[in-house]
Amino acid sequence: MKRLLSSISYIFISIALFFSGVMLEVSPSDLVRQVVQDQIDIDDQDQADDSKDASDDKDDAVVQDEADNQINTRYYYSLMDDSKKENYDRIQEAVAGEEKSVVLDVMDQEELKRIFLSVYYDYPEYFWLEYYYSYKSTDEGMELIFNYNCTGSEREKREAEIEQQAGAILAGLPAGAGDYDKVKYVFETLVDMTKYELDAPDNQNIYSVFGNWTTVCAGYAKATKYLLDRAGVECFYVTGLADGEPHAWNIVQCDGQYYYVDTTWGDPLYQETQGEEMQKKGTAYEYLCCSRELLFRTHTPDEEFTLPECTDNSLEYYRMAGRYLESADQNAILEIMKKDIDNDEKQTEIQFSGGDALDQAVAQIDSTLQQVREYTKSKKGKSLGELWYTYRDNTSILIVYWE
Repeated sequence: MKRLLSSISYIFISIALFFSGVMLEVSPSDLVRQVVQDQIDIDDQDQADDSKDASDDKDDAVVQDEADNQINTRYYYSLMDDSKKENYDRIQEAVAGEEKSVVLDVMDQEELKRIFLSVYYDYPEYFWLEYYYSYKSTDEGMELIFNYNCTGSEREKREAEIEQQAGAILAGLPAGAGDYDKVKYVFETLVDMTKYELDAPDNQNIYSVFGNWTTVCAGYAKATKYLLDRAGVECFYVTGLADGEPHAWNIVQCDGQYYYVDTTWGDPLYQETQGEEMQKKGTAYEYLCCSRELLFRTHTPDEEFTLPECTDNSLEYYRMAGRYLESADQNAILEIMKKDIDNDEKQTEIQFSGGDALDQAVAQIDSTLQQVREYTKSKKGKSLGELWYTYRDNTSILIVYWE
C-alpha cells in the first residue's frame, strides 16, 4: 500500500510541474522531499518484511529508465588529443577502482593539472575524489597519487544514498519534458532543497547535497551536472571568479544552443540583495539559462579551458515571461503590474536591458506606484496596503511588493 501511495505521489509531482506557469511558481521541493522520505520508509519496511524481490524489480526499472535517458557529458575529454585522452582514461579507471595511484606518461605539471581537472570536472559522481593530489617520477613514468575522502563500504553507503535521492528527484520530471524544462526543474529543485553554508561538510562534492542538503557553489554545480546527465541534457562544470571570488557554475545545451546556469546564485540567501524581503521571494531566475552578456557582468570563467560562447538570450527567464523591457517605459511597467494585481499576486518583477534603464525606472517609481494605487482603487474598489520596492543592480531587476 505504501508503495502505491509513493507511486501516486510521483504522478502528482509530474502533473503539478507540467501545468505550472512560468512566473512565481509553487516549488516542487516539498513534494520531492516527501517522495524521498516515502521511498526511504518503503525501503526500511521492505527490509523489515524481507520482501527484497519486489524492491529489486522496482530498482531495476528505475535503473533502466535512467540508462535510457542518461548522457555522459565528458566535455573536457572532448577537448583533448589522443595521447592526453589515454592518460585521462588511466586516471578515470584508477579513480573508479579506488586505486591509490596510477602511472602516467611523463608530462609537465601544467599538462598533468589539466588532465586531472578534466576527469575531476567530467565525473561529479566520483564524489570520493579530492581536488588535491601529489605525484612523483618513477622508472615507468609519472605516478599520480590520489586523495580520497572515503573508500570501501563507506563509499558504497554514500553512493546508494546519492542514487536514491537523485532518483526521487528525477522521478518528478514531467513526461516528455524538453531540455529547458528539465534544466528549470533541476535548477528550482536544488535551490529549494539545498542550503548554502560555507562550512558544510563535503562541500566540494555531491554528497554535501544529496547526503546533507547543505553545500557551496561546487556542490550546487556538480549536483546540477549529475542530475542533468541522468536526465539526458548536456551539461558541464565551469570554474572561475564571481564578484572577484572563486566560484563554480554550469553550461547547458538546450535545443542546440549553449547557456550558462548558476544554481548557487539562484539561492536568494546567497544573492546580494537590498533588504530582507528579497530573501522571502525564493528562486532568483536570472541565472537560469542566461547568456554571457548577462553572466559576464559578475562572472569570469577560468582560461584553463575553451568554452562555448553562450551568446543566445532567448531562454532568459524574464524575456520568456514577457517581463523584460528595453527601456523604462512607464506605461509598459504599469501594464505588467496591473496584470499581477488582476491575478492577485503580491509582487511584480521586471528586468531591464541595463543599469541606465533600471535607474530611470527607480527615479520614476513614486509616480508609478501612485498610478498603481489609483488603478487598484478604481478596479477593485479598495486601496492597496503598503508598497515597497527593491532591485538588483547586477541583473537590472526591479521588484515591487504590496499588501
